Amino acid sequence: MQKKLHRHRRGITLVEVMFSAGIALFGLLVVVALVPLAGNEVRVGLQTDRMASLGRNAVKEFDIRGMRNPNNWCRFNGNDVFIDGTPNNRGWFAGIANNNPSFRPQPQAYAIDPRFVSRHVGLGEIPFPYSHNAKWTMPRITLRTKHPTKMLDNGNPDYLPLGAPIRGIPPVTADQLFMARDDLVLIFPDDRTLLSRPSFGSPVRKRQYRGELSWLATVVPLNVNVGNQANRQYDDEYLLSIAVFSARNLAIEKANAVDADIANVPERTTNVRLLSGGVSGGEVQLRHPIHKNVTDRVLYAENVLKVQTNSWIMLSGNVANNSNRRKRYYRWYRVLNVSPAFVNKNVAIRNVMLQGADWELANNNTQATIMEGVVGVFERKIRLENSSLW
Repeated sequence: MQKKLHRHRRGITLVEVMFSAGIALFGLLVVVALVPLAGNEVRVGLQTDRMASLGRNAVKEFDIRGMRNPNNWCRFNGNDVFIDGTPNNRGWFAGIANNNPSFRPQPQAYAIDPRFVSRHVGLGEIPFPYSHNAKWTMPRITLRTKHPTKMLDNGNPDYLPLGAPIRGIPPVTADQLFMARDDLVLIFPDDRTLLSRPSFGSPVRKRQYRGELSWLATVVPLNVNVGNQANRQYDDEYLLSIAVFSARNLAIEKANAVDADIANVPERTTNVRLLSGGVSGGEVQLRHPIHKNVTDRVLYAENVLKVQTNSWIMLSGNVANNSNRRKRYYRWYRVLNVSPAFVNKNVAIRNVMLQGADWELANNNTQATIMEGVVGVFERKIRLENSSLW
């Protein structure tokens, strides 16, 4: 009997072609989906690199430009922050009390923020933070600069606040010192084979920059509860914190209790509960009361407690002893993790994980400041320049 031979067809079937095309298409879709993600990671990496460079340079600028000397600090109107009279009459500007400037013998914490002060000089003293429900604030000050032409009657140079207008002479603006100018505006020709060229302003022929990154400094005394004048040499120890911003909003927007867009307020304050004892920051609970007229309470909670991972918030606190010496704590913390906001009994609540130094104050003496756009904080312990060597 003759056997039948089964011959296999050569090539592939249409079903196999369709399966192969589907696999290839899926791989292409994955690659296309990774392109914007990779672009975003590159953008974040470049911003982080520029932030780190600006923060390190700002710490050096603080020393080079004499910002450690309190005689170079001034209020919005040019008045001194530090009054150095006899040892018992030394005074530090502590803010406005009963519409009058208040001075205390103990060192005070300050926010050196010339960009903000120069833009709102007509509003007078604006504390940091300016939130209406802030329990503890520090004076927001600027720097002094020499008048280019005017001299005092005693032959000493006259001083004026940084950025003050001078007739016929362009002032030294705060943006020149407190803003990064390395993000140049480039013009790209249609022919991509040609090199880009910088954009120059008119009428001044100067390279234009976006100025996305900027910074401010907070200086907080480390020892303010000294008991007698013999220990005054320890008054000049401060914690310097350089806060770097990305696209900072310098406008003053009052927080409306029934406005769902309250997240647009650049400086907001909330109450804090320490869930892990404040060790290395740890887990904390941000709490903010909700006005009775708010319609969408969940949206309000998300907005008023809007914080992002890798952003920064500042914890502040106050301790007073029997000698009427007040020690106020201010410390910046990095946000490691953020949970969704929720509402409980007309209180907006959000749990966040912080990273930083130990926080030792109680819950009722602690408040958090949320600032929009803070992407990095650099800390360093410093001494003031006018400290005594003896």
